[in-house]
Amino acid sequence: MALPLLLYGVPAALGAPVLVGDNLIQNYPLRVLVGLDLRHGHLPLWNPYLWSGTPLLAGFSAGAAYPGTLLFAFLPNVVAWTANQAAVPVVAALGMLALLRDFGRSWTAAALGAVSFTYGGFMVAQSVHIDIVQAGAFLPWAFLALHRLARRPEGTSPLPWVALLGAGTGLMILTGAVEPILDGGAALAVYALWLAWRTPARRRAIVAGALAAVVIGLLMGAAQLLPGAALQAQSQRAVHDYGYFTSGSMNKSLTILGLDPLLLGTDHAYPLAYYGTYNLPEISSYIGILPVMAAFGLLARRNRRAREASDWWIWYGLGLLGLVITWGDFTPVGHLLFHVPFFNRQRLLSRGLLVVDLSLAVLFAAWVDRTFVRKGPDTDTDTDTRAEAPAAEAPAAAGRSRRWLRSDVVLPLVPPAAVVALQLALLAGGTWFPHVLHVPGPVSRSSLWPLVVFLTIPSAVALGAAALVVLRDRHRRATVVGLAVVVVADLVLFNIAVQVAPDPDAANSPTARPANALVAAVLGAGAGAAGGAHRVAFFDPDRYYPIESNQIGQPDLTVLRRLDSIQGYGAIVSGTYQAATHTHDQMTLDPADLADGTYAALDLGLLVSVPEYFLHMVAPPPGGPVTPTGAVRLPPVPPDPAVAPGGPRTFAPTPAAAFATVPAPPPVITVAVGGSRTWFFGTELGVRTVTVPLAAPAATPVALHLGVVSPDGTSVAWPQATTTVSADAVTLTLARMAVGSGIVLRDDGPSDVRVGAPVVWGAGQGAYRLDGALSAAVSAPRWRADGRIGVFAVFVEPSAAGRAWVEGATGSAPATGSAPATGSAQVVSADPWGTETIRVQAPAAGTLVRNVQYATGWQATLRPTSPGEAGGAGPVPGGAPRAVAVRPHGLVQSVAVPAGTSLVTFSYHPHRVVEGMALSAIGLVVAVGLCLVPALSRRRARAGAAGGGRG
Repeated sequence: MALPLLLYGVPAALGAPVLVGDNLIQNYPLRVLVGLDLRHGHLPLWNPYLWSGTPLLAGFSAGAAYPGTLLFAFLPNVVAWTANQAAVPVVAALGMLALLRDFGRSWTAAALGAVSFTYGGFMVAQSVHIDIVQAGAFLPWAFLALHRLARRPEGTSPLPWVALLGAGTGLMILTGAVEPILDGGAALAVYALWLAWRTPARRRAIVAGALAAVVIGLLMGAAQLLPGAALQAQSQRAVHDYGYFTSGSMNKSLTILGLDPLLLGTDHAYPLAYYGTYNLPEISSYIGILPVMAAFGLLARRNRRAREASDWWIWYGLGLLGLVITWGDFTPVGHLLFHVPFFNRQRLLSRGLLVVDLSLAVLFAAWVDRTFVRKGPDTDTDTDTRAEAPAAEAPAAAGRSRRWLRSDVVLPLVPPAAVVALQLALLAGGTWFPHVLHVPGPVSRSSLWPLVVFLTIPSAVALGAAALVVLRDRHRRATVVGLAVVVVADLVLFNIAVQVAPDPDAANSPTARPANALVAAVLGAGAGAAGGAHRVAFFDPDRYYPIESNQIGQPDLTVLRRLDSIQGYGAIVSGTYQAATHTHDQMTLDPADLADGTYAALDLGLLVSVPEYFLHMVAPPPGGPVTPTGAVRLPPVPPDPAVAPGGPRTFAPTPAAAFATVPAPPPVITVAVGGSRTWFFGTELGVRTVTVPLAAPAATPVALHLGVVSPDGTSVAWPQATTTVSADAVTLTLARMAVGSGIVLRDDGPSDVRVGAPVVWGAGQGAYRLDGALSAAVSAPRWRADGRIGVFAVFVEPSAAGRAWVEGATGSAPATGSAPATGSAQVVSADPWGTETIRVQAPAAGTLVRNVQYATGWQATLRPTSPGEAGGAGPVPGGAPRAVAVRPHGLVQSVAVPAGTSLVTFSYHPHRVVEGMALSAIGLVVAVGLCLVPALSRRRARAGAAGGGRG
């Protein structure tokens, strides 16, 4: 209990809470919002800040119904988060310790097994998903309850263990993590069947108790399950197919990382950043070399003949089950798993590694007791010990030789030998070996050399573990201490390699400058017609700048500063919204929707992106490899070899690989006569020369004028330039360098001009072709450059729709003959839990459109008011509030409004929430009641015995 407080409490106290990965960009912000709602006395049902508004509790990712999340309502956010983080290893370690002790393991073996499970493998790698590890921490408790249900002493009640199993299942559901529930549930079901088979006298009690516990767990988890299932049925995950189900399968070859997790690099730049094809945390299942050795060592003849050996085979089976789940589509069994009801409602099958780690930890503890702790033959091992003991008359030397060749010595040495062999294979120049693990692209010896040297450390740990096995008979007491040393050293190395240090400058910090600058930019862009700041969006699907994105505050981090976004990063979103906007993937948008106003209709007023989506380098800066733009350097595009030396400086097309994430822009754009076309840089460049390719030889004289957009995007300068026209290009050379954020080409000629992507030659900055994925989509007049925040370019959409408006409420023209009056809408109040009041003024009956994503469960009331009152809040005679129907209006909401002034209040009351809360309360009461029944029965029995004695 002290170690988690040290690991998480000290960094938090120093101002750098352990917030990395999805915990930073998703789990923490959503839990902060849950706490905000609860502090104000509101259920955390709606998130107004993401996806133009989206369900919060039903979205699973917030863990809004999990008891630990309630701490955010009473404690400072960082303290509540740290307490939740520290609770995970405490719950996991104590549960594993209790389970292993119940299996009859010694304190030493149980402690080592608990530490290995808690601070290694799945629980460490997946700690970037707090909901996943919260659910995983309860799995040992569920196994403990099942085991006690079958093996409890005679005369004791099974009810407390039924309650524990049900409560553990229910708490796993309330975390909102799907995969540990389904994978762990499959393992628990197999274990329950095995216990029922092995314990015939209690078969009925085991089956009945397990079923009752499932009911209790479903009841306790109903607060999350019922609203979550309703949303899931309408989400982007409503339709499941085999490809989706197995998309997170782990290739079988990657299982070798269970021997040495560093073979493909680490989660850091040194010594070599991870270069595999699959996310490193999703394939990390290394709880130490000793547990792997244990899985081999228990297969020795001496151990197989032990009386307790029959209890080990189920854990081999559960470990294999976890591997089969993890491999998914890489085995024929994947198709069978897909047809298992409910189980096929998941996606990341690699998270079946949780079951693998749990099984290895159990086998590890058993092996420690058999091999190191319990000296001498036990009653259950006399037979096999005598069978393998050397004959009394054999010479001592022969006995020692035979002992070295015993299977309980040789088999555990196989994994350490494999670890050393893997390093030797890489040391010998095995650049082929990474490709066996499906590493894409070429791998050179020079790039692998730092990794090969680094792998000496796990090799040394493996050799140390092997030495413990070889020397255990000579130095038994010392080897027990050595076990702890090797386990700790091994797990420390793994944590260093896999864990990522938190960034004190990330957007979770109130003093994060980029995030605060983003707030200033949103406010500076102005408010919509109905009031309130416009929404924001990010475009960096390739994640060129992951650290900077966390510092400026990508969605969901925007929640921390109450910025609204059309995007989100949660688990599920409305399928209709996702199909229309393509905003579910991290920092992804559809360029076509940026160009045609689809996002503007959702009130997107501010776009943040990076230079890589506006330009490509075609010639590097002279004298240095670093671009002065601060951009991630892209390989230069070579000049077209067909162009003769001294001819026009044209270039080969940008490679298709540069558009792997989003489509390329149109290769040819028409500049209309008398019109203009703007290309933004996404950064600042010192413009000296611009080469404009012509799509076809011009039939008439070409008269293109060059303008340079100011760095802040507020103006366009038209400097003096010399124009040179050739058969296939127009070159515009400025008399003096002009620094800008983009260029403008104006056609002053007699006809339209069809041009390719211009190439801008900077003064000492190299050359760049303006053909990035957003070069055509983000252009004037729809978009306006608005400066930069670090490496990010900011663009403003002046035509963003705003938060509300009135349609179809045009009245008659005034007597003066001016234009007819139209309705107006003004947001009076908006709360973080989604409730919003809008004042509507309509000269005739019409429709109020509220620019918030439509979802079932929204309700509205309308109250006529006096237009002369401040804010329109004064009631008029007979103006009692009345309910009005909320209907979909495309992706957003609408209600019918009468002529006059009225207040419309929207509130969110989703289906199944009340029923879910009530069922959770019933489940909790039942679980507590089952724990109290035996105690009350014993108390009544004692009272009856005392009364009988007095009689």
